[in-house]
Amino acid sequence: MKLQISGTGIAVTPELRRRIRRRVDFALGRFGGGIKTLSVRLKGEAGPRGGLDHQCEIRVKTAFTEPIVVRDLQEDVESATALAVDKVQRALERQLPMKERSHHERVQTSRL
Repeated sequence: MKLQISGTGIAVTPELRRRIRRRVDFALGRFGGGIKTLSVRLKGEAGPRGGLDHQCEIRVKTAFTEPIVVRDLQEDVESATALAVDKVQRALERQLPMKERSHHERVQTSRL
């Protein structure tokens, strides 16, 4: 999986990149080679009450679904990223072809 991380109004430090990669690998690693590219775009913007809101937009291109785009807006970048990754995971699970879905379910069940 090719992972791209960029930010506007947010410093994308090596530590932040490492944490995002770890979260993505943990949540989406089971989809293996099915994910061609995953793009994470972080954006800091002024909130309606003067605070800073953080948006995470994730775009996923896969071998088995149409491109998926999800966004989440939270008070901090970690929460926005975590919730956006969760949304991507659920979207991929819903769109997996039946054959792939049954394989993934067998693998997960056998690990319990």
